[in-house]
Amino acid sequence: ELASLILNDDGEDAADSSLTTADVLRLLEENSPSVNHVNIMFSEFTNPMPPYENFERVGRIIAQNTIVTTLVLSTGPCFVFDGHILRLLDHLCKNRSIRCLELREIGDSDGELVQSITRLEPFFEKNDELKCIVGRKLNMRQSNVISLLVTILSRRQFSVEEIQLIDCKIGDEEIQIVLSAF
Repeated sequence: ELASLILNDDGEDAADSSLTTADVLRLLEENSPSVNHVNIMFSEFTNPMPPYENFERVGRIIAQNTIVTTLVLSTGPCFVFDGHILRLLDHLCKNRSIRCLELREIGDSDGELVQSITRLEPFFEKNDELKCIVGRKLNMRQSNVISLLVTILSRRQFSVEEIQLIDCKIGDEEIQIVLSAF
């Protein structure tokens, strides 16, 4: 079942479902089979110093969960990339049950997507269950993004079965580089 967490200026708030953030986090902590697909969307922050511990907590909970198989991370076009997502990723990268990871609109400025992928490197390398990676509305032409992703995925002992790059500002040359890694 789908569960969403939309982290707003308080770092707390539930999604477009009847579940509150607290409900979703409780179910994730309990490894409830009722939640196997999680969508985390970072909304635009108005508070310059949101509580980082909420992001770390969400990352820790998902890292320890063994039921979630699909995770979508989205910052949206108005998100101010100031370390929140990196704090979550530092913990999240320890998860070993996620089979499909979607990154949506992560870091449009040069370096932000690279930072995110770098923080997820242990997840990409060590999660034997990961079979699907989806990139949606990513700026894949940022410095080193393609080479970093290819390098990380080439070190995996287990193959990724599917990579989807949708509206990712990527040309034929970059596509050939990604394909050559497989």
